[in-house]
Amino acid sequence: GILPTTKSIYVVLRGSSSVVNWLDDFEVKLVPYTSFPECNCKVHYGFYNSALGVSTKAVSVVKNLMKQYSGYSVVVTGHSYGASCGQLIGMELEKNGINVKVYDYGQPRVGDSKYAAFVNTKIEEHYRTTHNKDMVPHVPPVEGFGYHHSCREIFEDSTGKLTVCSATNGEDPACADQYSLYQTNTEDHSYYLGHHMSCED
Repeated sequence: GILPTTKSIYVVLRGSSSVVNWLDDFEVKLVPYTSFPECNCKVHYGFYNSALGVSTKAVSVVKNLMKQYSGYSVVVTGHSYGASCGQLIGMELEKNGINVKVYDYGQPRVGDSKYAAFVNTKIEEHYRTTHNKDMVPHVPPVEGFGYHHSCREIFEDSTGKLTVCSATNGEDPACADQYSLYQTNTEDHSYYLGHHMSCED
């Protein structure tokens, strides 16, 4: 078999099988983020609900694996809906004293600007990859809804070239935000770093 190059425990969250489906029933309501009351911030109702539904199990499984594999790092990853839930699961693990790295792909916005800034103080290694004109990182909108991305964005352009975006501004205008929502598409959402994100392809 292929030997792993890093000693890591992975928490992987799958995306929704249909982008269009969950964009249709998009529940954009912001609710209080009670996991960290000191944040005094708000997060997306649907993503938070989904994350809380699996967080207890995730925390206990990771804790058991850490006993078995001491010294391994914990990596949380996901695509699309799974990316947003993954970021929230990463925060639940941090709350339980487990240091995590988060690498996610095509993540929708999760919470307000206070939440975005708070995530940046809690998760040291957080890389949020966006692909060209992928629509999903543009929703729910900033304007009128108050949503905001946390750092750090890695932007993949149409040729596959990667740009490391702002370390302080999750809405870096030089990266995915160079495109307006109306200029985006769903095709770029299903293809990241040269890989198809869905099993159907």
